[in-house]
Amino acid sequence: MISFTEIEPQHAQAHCSVFGCFGIVISDGWARKHRAHRVVYVDGKGPFTDALKELFSIGYKDVTARIEYPDDKGWLLAYENKNAAGAIAGSRMWYDLLTIWEYLEPAESASQREWRVVNPQPLYSLRKDKAESIAQISPPQGWAKWDNVVPIHRGDVEALVCRTNDVDLLRKRIPDAFSGVEIVQTPF
Repeated sequence: MISFTEIEPQHAQAHCSVFGCFGIVISDGWARKHRAHRVVYVDGKGPFTDALKELFSIGYKDVTARIEYPDDKGWLLAYENKNAAGAIAGSRMWYDLLTIWEYLEPAESASQREWRVVNPQPLYSLRKDKAESIAQISPPQGWAKWDNVVPIHRGDVEALVCRTNDVDLLRKRIPDAFSGVEIVQTPF
């Protein structure tokens, strides 16, 4: 997935300290075309969380009942990969719940005001080590250099964002096609 924030650059100091101080401002048209969707922030406890837990419990039972060969790793992918859940196990419910899962974040992260573009082909696996997962895809490795790439063309970019001290460095390193793009400067 690709994540975006809708916070204004001048209010992004906390965000920059976690995600870096370089950004790309994309057009609303690009976001709509690639089906960007707002992240849903969920509290650890409460009625909405209770309802989600119940739905996921029902969905988990459904997909488990449909897995015909529990010793086959292909069938077991249905637990964590929505396409496998739908196509191999035949659980539309678990497919839909895994789609919802792609857009959930803990309420503590709500200040990120995140939007996501999720790859329609979920070529992933749940790993315990988040850093290892990120290292496998960023920068793209192997087939990921060609598969799962969501292009952003010059016409899609409204501005670039960086710290005032990094403007000259950014201008030197961006491709020529992007040289005329406005650079929004952050003071931090």
